[in-house]
Order: sequence, then structure tokens, then C-alpha cells
Amino acid sequence: MNLTTKYTESEYVKIRCACISLLTRNGYKIRAQRIWDNAMSYISQQNSNVTDVVLNAMEMCTPVVEYRRVRVAGTVVQVPKLMTPKQAQSRGMRWLIEGARRRDNRIYAHALAQEFLDAARGAGWATSQRDEMHRIAEANRAYVRYQWWK
Repeated sequence: MNLTTKYTESEYVKIRCACISLLTRNGYKIRAQRIWDNAMSYISQQNSNVTDVVLNAMEMCTPVVEYRRVRVAGTVVQVPKLMTPKQAQSRGMRWLIEGARRRDNRIYAHALAQEFLDAARGAGWATSQRDEMHRIAEANRAYVRYQWWK
């Protein structure tokens, strides 16, 4: 897997910090860092380069568009909307972590690592969420004219 031009090595550090913040529960940041480090060591056992896996996983599960529900003439329609890069990256990270939580693996670090590996391959829950969001936005592209929040 090649490192894409969209992300650099410094982006990996930003993604790592943001994911650790999302993994933190009840103020236990050390526990979140331990989960992240165990997941990355598991990825390094499976694959040669952890940075490439994480960056490719982020690219594969980061959405470009989202949709908002808008009431038009008594009916509610889903209006597609472009996301900013920061919003998209945050949504992708949250989907990756939620996908790991949904797995039936007893060891959370292994579930997180497996979700990253699956997302890097283009499979997994986070990638399916992105594809579903894009499919809904594509189906409702006729309602773009109802964007009032520009």
C-alpha cells in the first residue's frame, strides 16, 4: 500500500492524537493510549507499515458528502451537502472507532486493528457507512437546490 498524496507523516500524528481522544473514556487517556499502541503493534505484526495502513484506512472511510433533512412543502427530503475536510476526517475516525466497538472481539485493541486493516482494504463497517452515505446523497442529488444554509 502506497502512501497517498492526501496525507503525510505529520497527518498520522494528528490522526493518532484525535483517535486517542475519541478512545478516551471517563478521563482514562493512558488506557486509550495503551489500546492504540496495542492495536498498532497488532497491525505491525500483520503488515509491514503501520502508517500506510492507518492513512489508507482513513482515506477509504472518509466521506465527501453528507445529507441533511429539510422540510419542503410538508415533506422531509434529504439534501446532500459537501463536508469540509475536517468534518469528513472526524466522521471517518468516529466510524472507525464505532466499527471496532461493534465487533464481537473480546480484546478491543485487536478489534480496532482489524477495523483499520479492513478499512484499508476497502471493507469493514466504516467503509460501508461511507458508501451508504454517498449512495443516499447520490440518490437525492435533485434536492441540492433546497440548500438554504449556505
